[in-house]
Parts: sequence; C-alpha cells; structure tokens
Amino acid sequence: MKTSFLYLFAKCAALLLAFSQMPLEDGIAPVTMLTLLLCCLFAADILTASFLRTQLPAVFLRFVVIGICLYTGAAFLPLAVINVAQLADNGAQEEQFWGITAISCILFLLLLQPSLQIVFLTLAMLLLLGILRTLNRKITALTARSNQQSAELAAQRKKINGIKEYVKAVRDTAALEERNRFAARIHDQLGHNISGSIILLEGAKYLIPTQ
Repeated sequence: MKTSFLYLFAKCAALLLAFSQMPLEDGIAPVTMLTLLLCCLFAADILTASFLRTQLPAVFLRFVVIGICLYTGAAFLPLAVINVAQLADNGAQEEQFWGITAISCILFLLLLQPSLQIVFLTLAMLLLLGILRTLNRKITALTARSNQQSAELAAQRKKINGIKEYVKAVRDTAALEERNRFAARIHDQLGHNISGSIILLEGAKYLIPTQ
C-alpha cells in the first residue's frame, strides 16, 4: 500500500470521528459543505502527490487542511495531527518523524484545549497510524527485497543456462574431435595396412607361378 493512500484512509477516519463529535445546532448544511470541502482537498492532495513531480502543491493543500481544522475547532484535532504527521513523514528523517508529530500535537492541544475524549481519540489514532505506517514500511522493504532476490535469481538462472549451453558445446566439440581422431587413425594406420596388403597380394599373384 502506498503511504499516500494510508494517510488518506486515516484522514477519512479522522473526518468521520470529527463529525461524530460536532454539535448540529446550526443544521446539517454547514457540516455537509465542510465535508465536501475537505473531501475535495483530500482528493486533490492524493492526485497532486501521485501525478506531479513536485510536492509543493500537496504540501500547500495539507497546510490548508490544517488551517481549516484549527479554525473549525477541537473536534478536528485528530485530522490536523494526521496532516502534520504526513508532512513530517514526507519531509523529515525517520528519527525526526515522531518528534515533529509530538511537538505539533502538544501545540494543537494548547491552542485548541480539547476535551479528554478528543485527546484520547487523537492519541489512539496516532498509535494506530504509527502501527500501520511501520507495517507498511516493513511490507515495502520486504517487497523490494523480494524483487531484488527475484532479479538475482533470474540472473543466476540465465548464467546457469549459459553454462549448460557451454558444457553442451564443449561436449559436442569433444565428440567431434574424438570422431576425427578415430577417422585419422583409420586413414593413417588401417588404410595404409590395407593398401600395403593389396600391393603384396598383387605382387604375389605374379610371383606364385614362378616361385
């Protein structure tokens, strides 16, 4: 699974969690408009990250989502933290990922002052995201290693086939040399003996009546 799709699933889960915590005194229309806006931003994020060579548009869209989350309220804290984690995942080293995510989470907690339920839900989503991210990295590493081993195995098979063809050529050459050696021996030794015998017999045909 690509990392962008993993974060997309986490964002959708955080979005559903946020709307389950939002009060509906103002009606369903603002919630629907906000949902459509965030879904469009998610889709634009994954499209720009997948098809553009530069990551700047995707980074800009993630900052926009974070701004909307901070403006909307504490219910969107998990979504804001997930976007920060995605930014840290794409721009920071592996050992800096959790540090940046933790500092951002603490700043958001101080800024939004959410309820304990939102805090626990945010931490649970971060823990789940970390587990899935680790598993995804391991699967990616194992897949890359498997592809490398498959390529090495194909190269070894090609090398073995080349060695087999070489052994077959050597065997055919040895058989041909042995055949030529026997033909040369027959021609040089047996052929000369037969020729000599024929000459002796021809001579004997003239010598027998007189001697």
